[in-house]
Amino acid sequence: MIMRLPIMLLMWAGMIVLKVLWIPTGWVAVPFLWKYRFTDYDDLPGWTRPWSNLEDWQGQPNHYAGSLPKWWVLRRKAEGFEGTDFRSFYRYHAFRNGADGIRSYPLLNVNLYDGGIKFYSPHYMDRYEPYDIRREGKRAAGYFAWQGWQAGMKWVFIYNSKYHASIKLGWRLEPRHKYSPTNKQEQKLLDIDTRRMVLFTHRDFSSSPRPIRKG
Repeated sequence: MIMRLPIMLLMWAGMIVLKVLWIPTGWVAVPFLWKYRFTDYDDLPGWTRPWSNLEDWQGQPNHYAGSLPKWWVLRRKAEGFEGTDFRSFYRYHAFRNGADGIRSYPLLNVNLYDGGIKFYSPHYMDRYEPYDIRREGKRAAGYFAWQGWQAGMKWVFIYNSKYHASIKLGWRLEPRHKYSPTNKQEQKLLDIDTRRMVLFTHRDFSSSPRPIRKG
């Protein structure tokens, strides 16, 4: 792992530059995707793929309504907005997930079914979310995971019962992927339609330092 670290760092730097350049294109393209919000991801025109979300679009595992996830729709309603209107759609796909379409390109992603995932973590967990870390009675938890030359890390520090800090950098590999590429919800869809497997191989690149976050 140590010998590969310089190359991993160069790859991380290159992907960060790519995402920074990619995001502004979504500000222009996402309004045109509004027309296709009730179209299954598999049936989208090819030109839309660079900006459409592989998880939240119509027909995908996290879809709830109007090609948006449930948690987002409910949050927007709680803020006093219509959860599935154009403003909500645009804010989610153009700003919150402005480079999600990168996952449409296999060369820029990790194929979890290759089966070569390795990881290091002081404390193995199925999930490294604040809720899980608090439940374990810990103040901090994280991991470093890699497959080939592609690697990702996540570290979460708990301030109190309401706030935490987190840093995510690299491809969204997790220790659990060594044992199962999918979560329970994804596996149910695979059992129904094995053709979906190609969609669950995608784990994109994240660069998300958040020194303070509610949750």
